[in-house]
Amino acid sequence: MKNFGMKKDYLYEILATTINWDCVSRKVIYNTSCMGVRYLKKELISIKPYPETQTYINLKENEFIVLNFVDNIYLYALAALKNTKTPSGSIEFPIEEYSFLERKFQQEIKPQNLGHIPQPISKIPHLKQAWGIIVCKVNKKRYILKKDGLGDVELTEFILEPAYSKTFRSSYHLFNRSENLALEMIIISTRLRLAVESGNKKLLNSFLNRIDDYRMMIHRFGKNEEVEKVLKIVENYCNKFRNL
Repeated sequence: MKNFGMKKDYLYEILATTINWDCVSRKVIYNTSCMGVRYLKKELISIKPYPETQTYINLKENEFIVLNFVDNIYLYALAALKNTKTPSGSIEFPIEEYSFLERKFQQEIKPQNLGHIPQPISKIPHLKQAWGIIVCKVNKKRYILKKDGLGDVELTEFILEPAYSKTFRSSYHLFNRSENLALEMIIISTRLRLAVESGNKKLLNSFLNRIDDYRMMIHRFGKNEEVEKVLKIVENYCNKFRNL
C-alpha cells in the first residue's frame, strides 16, 4: 500500500462504497459512507461498521467493498450525514459522484476476489473525485465488544483483503487544521443520533458543545470553500438535535 502512504496499525478516514441488488426495483443501489480503516499486517485492512448500517448490511451480504481515497472534505460530510431530513432540506449523496472502473482494469480482478456480488452487478463503482481506490473482499470477520460513552456495543470487524488497487492521480493535498477540525465535527455528528437513542442527554449535549467549540476554532483559523459547506451541512444536521 505504498502508493497510498498507509502505515501499519495507523487509522485512516476513507469513503467506503458498497453495493446491493434491489430485487424489487431491479436496480443496483450504491452506498458510500465515511469510515475509519486500519492497515494491518500481511497487507490486510480492518473496518468496523456499526450494526444495522447499510455498510454493515452490504458487507455481510456480498463481502465486497471499495475504499475511496478522497481529499474533498465536503464529500465526507455528505457521505456521513446522507439520507437525513433537516430543517433546511434533505442531505443526500449525489449519484453523479459515482464512476466505474474501466473494463480493461476490471478484467485484472479475478471473479473469486469480488466476494459474492449478485450476478446483475457488472460494474465496479468508485467515486469520481477519488485519487485512488482499493477494491477489497472480506477475508474473515470477528466479533468484538467496543466500550465508549455510548455503552457497550457489539461490532463485527471485517478483515479485508485487497483484490485490486489503482491510483488515478498523485495527491499532495494534506488536510489543513480547519479541514481536520471539520472532519472531527463530521465524525462527532454521526454520534448524535446514537446518543439520543441511548437516552443519554448529557452525552448528547457534550457532543453538541464539542461541535460548537470546533466551529469557533475553524472561524479563528480561517476556512476554505469546502470547509464552509461542511459547516453549513453540519449545522443543519445538528439543529435536529438541539433543544430535545
